[in-house]
Amino acid sequence: MSNKEKPIILIGKPAQKRFAKVLSQHNFEPLYLPADTRLALPVSTHADMLIFKINDTIICNDDYFRNNSKIFDVIQQYGYNVISAKFNVSSDYPNDIALNQAVIGNFILGLESACEKQILNSAKKYGYTYINTKQGYAKCSTLVLGKDAIISADSSIISLAQKLGIDTLKIENHNNNILLNGYNYGFIGGASFVSNGVVYFFGNLDLLSDNKKIRSFCESHGFSTVSLDNDMLYDFGGAIVLPYIQN
Repeated sequence: MSNKEKPIILIGKPAQKRFAKVLSQHNFEPLYLPADTRLALPVSTHADMLIFKINDTIICNDDYFRNNSKIFDVIQQYGYNVISAKFNVSSDYPNDIALNQAVIGNFILGLESACEKQILNSAKKYGYTYINTKQGYAKCSTLVLGKDAIISADSSIISLAQKLGIDTLKIENHNNNILLNGYNYGFIGGASFVSNGVVYFFGNLDLLSDNKKIRSFCESHGFSTVSLDNDMLYDFGGAIVLPYIQN
């Protein structure tokens, strides 16, 4: 990878066919994540299941790290510290959510009993406070807008965020028809990602029943919205944007 002026974006490989061209047009350098076959097939390539980012540190499973060394070589070339941790992964809950934690400001929300210990260690190192929530899929359930605002359909996350002084917008999954093969619906966090004050949606935001509320809430917190194509939103597991860190 030579063009470090473009941020790399970690995104599930199934998104490549649909979004490769438009992501390049928006000045991203995509790195497509192969499946971890130990996870359930529909979510096996989801960035929010495979990788956790906190500050300049990336945490992943050690087997996934070894099997995809070229991807992590590029991440390290961009200046990030990669921690490959040894923990069990399977399609059975909660062995699939060790990395599915939502970073909101100085807080990390997730199911603490299932959280990978390296995340807890990094949280202490960097001064974050871990907040336990009933929702194990905290990251994919939550669209994080900067340090003080979120959008989610999950009542437990909304309630905790409000107690922490975070502004919230509660939406309804079944009304919004975010798609995810094998499941009744996908999640707003998995159907979007944020970079430089812009919320990018994997599909057309206007096709969601809550589109006006979502757009208004984003704009009220200084974020514009971009629909990456005109089809229904799909939960690809979100994406992790990694700008080059000048050492």
